[in-house]
Amino acid sequence: LVMLYELIAQRLTQLPPVPLPMMVMQFSWWLAATYTLFVSGNRFISALARFARLRVANMDTLIGVGTMTAYLYSTVALFFSSTLTKYSLPVFYYFDVVVVVVGFVLFGKHLESLMKFKTRSALESLAVLQVKHAIVLTKSGEKELPIDEVKLNDLVRVKHGEMVPLDGVVVEGDSLIDESLLTGESMPVTKSMGSRVLGGSSNRAGTLVIKVSAIQGQGFLQQVIDLVQSAQLSRAPIERLADTLAPYFVPIVMVVAVASSNGWLVWVSITQTATVQLAIQSLVGVLVIACPCALG
Repeated sequence: LVMLYELIAQRLTQLPPVPLPMMVMQFSWWLAATYTLFVSGNRFISALARFARLRVANMDTLIGVGTMTAYLYSTVALFFSSTLTKYSLPVFYYFDVVVVVVGFVLFGKHLESLMKFKTRSALESLAVLQVKHAIVLTKSGEKELPIDEVKLNDLVRVKHGEMVPLDGVVVEGDSLIDESLLTGESMPVTKSMGSRVLGGSSNRAGTLVIKVSAIQGQGFLQQVIDLVQSAQLSRAPIERLADTLAPYFVPIVMVVAVASSNGWLVWVSITQTATVQLAIQSLVGVLVIACPCALG
């Protein structure tokens, strides 16, 4: 934000400049970049170490190489600027690259974790709808049984205010059933003889007798829970494809980045300062832009 303001202030003279010496700002940005890369972004440092030790690369490796390159050169420029000047190398700082790239990737990871947390909360809400006992009509009268002992075609009584224990068909009574947590239907649905009711819905009016059509673990509610769990645990086809290609993609990108950087150093005949600057920008740019999967 400070850098953006500084750029705008250079063009809009009515805005006051940043009231800090440039060296103070650069040192502050170095502190911010150091914390961002080595604390918040330690996963990318770990990916670099894993690549160096095991030659195993993924998208985090590209981000680690790009941000570490930007960070190291900027740190040398900040603390050893005279050395760079001695060899006619440009004194440029890329601390903003470190903060912005790592920040965007971590923000994406945060959104992913947030969605997983919401999915877990939804599963917990669905689990609450699973009834533990049911009132079964037998020849000897009503009997309260654990839900896993209720059999197919058993007759179950559902009183006013109770949860429907299992999927079934109404054989006696009329009532209003709240199915909002299962189907999204906001208004209670009228149920009478022959109507289908879902386990986990709520009886809001009279008493019903239902004939069980699906035992524990086979009803609509269980299917919803299984689908949500499957969606949470499974990976999309594009994710599996990315994981398959990553071991080949990452080394290729690193070779292209080094080749692009060396191309500026070897084949382009402009001033040394401009050449080195373009070489570094090319190296970092290729590595960072090659990470659309991670950024997404």
